[in-house]
Amino acid sequence: MVTKKEIEENYIFKTKVELGDFFKKPKNEVYIILREPESREYLKIRKSLQASGGESEVVMEDFIDLFPNLIIDHAFYEDTEGKKKTPNQNVAKIVTQKIEVLTRVMTEYLSALPLPTESRER
Repeated sequence: MVTKKEIEENYIFKTKVELGDFFKKPKNEVYIILREPESREYLKIRKSLQASGGESEVVMEDFIDLFPNLIIDHAFYEDTEGKKKTPNQNVAKIVTQKIEVLTRVMTEYLSALPLPTESRER
């Protein structure tokens, strides 16, 4: 038997993106941790990367759609005591409102993804 919590705690692939410098905090104090994509999410990302031909706008649109569901942890809070975490949807909105922040999150996540290369696919 395996529980949902055990599955979520043992993702094969997690990426931590540090964002403190965008919010006038130490870089590691503000972060987002993203999980591995599920099969359909992976296929969407891969198809987007292949179809984009280097156009980051195409990839960004698809990433923005998937982004809230990929977040498994973050350091964004509703209160100054750090007791009430901001909902993932709101964190995604904060990140997507700032192109520099979104670009860092997307770039670090996609570069860490274990995507197959052209030579491995043949």
